[in-house]
Amino acid sequence: MLNRINLLIIIYNIFLALFFIVLIPLASKATELNGLWIGATSQGLELSFTVNNGTVSPFNIDILITDSFREIDNTIKAEIEIIDQNFHYSSSDSASTSELSGNFESSISAKGSYIYFDKQYNSTENVNWEAKLQGNNQPVSPNNNESDSGGCFVNSIIFLLNY
Repeated sequence: MLNRINLLIIIYNIFLALFFIVLIPLASKATELNGLWIGATSQGLELSFTVNNGTVSPFNIDILITDSFREIDNTIKAEIEIIDQNFHYSSSDSASTSELSGNFESSISAKGSYIYFDKQYNSTENVNWEAKLQGNNQPVSPNNNESDSGGCFVNSIIFLLNY
């Protein structure tokens, strides 16, 4: 009887391991970045953006134009597609040209750069930025505060070794 119970436990744990290692990450890949991201630029100014199902919109960033000592609050309202954990956007009008790049280093951390050219003052600012996912959307592991889709598998192996 004990052997049948052990066999059922092993089968159950293998099923759980496959479910959490293979199926859950595939289903959640598009939404794991969803939520509000808040951070700062290399100038110490604020930025924020929202990720929703593979797009960034809006992206708000404050920059200081050092040549004219002006602070600019720039909001990019376009929906910027995330491809392979990266996003890129550029725009130009009669007053300025800007280029935004970003990379999601993990499901809770992003870095990038923003280049702004002010045509009136003939001034360019190039700032780096970092942001973190905020709120309840942030996946947490009890060990290292990073996403942990393999923990169930490891716990199952430890459980099996104890029997």
